[in-house]
Amino acid sequence: MFQLNKKTAIAGCFLFAILLLWQISVRESFLLPTPTKILKAFVSLLQYPATWQNIFNTTIRVYASLALSILIGIPLGILVFFDENLTAMAEVILQPIQYIASAVISIISIVLFGLSPITPYFVITIAILPNIYIATQLGLKEIRKDYLELGQMYTDNKFRLFKYIVFPQLIPYIAVGVVRSNAIAWKIAITAEVFIAVSGLGFMINHYYKLLNTPKLFATVLIIILVGILFDKLIKMLKTKIFINYETVSLD
Repeated sequence: MFQLNKKTAIAGCFLFAILLLWQISVRESFLLPTPTKILKAFVSLLQYPATWQNIFNTTIRVYASLALSILIGIPLGILVFFDENLTAMAEVILQPIQYIASAVISIISIVLFGLSPITPYFVITIAILPNIYIATQLGLKEIRKDYLELGQMYTDNKFRLFKYIVFPQLIPYIAVGVVRSNAIAWKIAITAEVFIAVSGLGFMINHYYKLLNTPKLFATVLIIILVGILFDKLIKMLKTKIFINYETVSLD
């Protein structure tokens, strides 16, 4: 506990030093606002109902897309247990997506769907889908083969083997994949909204950039960071409570 508090104190002092240097060095700058101006803009933005509506809109996009990615990614990931040929087909589609930037996916989505309300959901889902798929695949590679062999002594029904032996071992890997996808989904959502949406936190970034209102632009970035951290902590807390009886795994 002492080490944690010490690290927190050091990080806090370092952050304070950066903010103080920022405040002193850019006080005469036109474009780059000072921390005090950003703080005032931050407080001002929180007083607007539209700000909370935009936070809500982005949150809905993130978690609806994350849920859709889970519903698609996990079944695709477990196909290898039932049929390796089907897995090869899935990888042909999903593997290349990992190397396409979210901005490029946004542009392609505009070509496909135009500025439709479903376009941001499509961008976020496509961008994070490979993460859920790969986490599930990795879990399949790491399952205890001796448990599976023992189960095969009693039944050769793959669905029963998957339900009682394989899937319980996949849960920790899927949970880690979801945690990581949550963080990525927020970044993708903001990028997509900058290009596409007419609401949301990314839309606010684009709006204040066009107006050259840099204090509110930076204040919006601060809101994004705080909201992202909040939901990241909530997801990790839920992961800990729900999967307390499972081994902790890392995808590093």
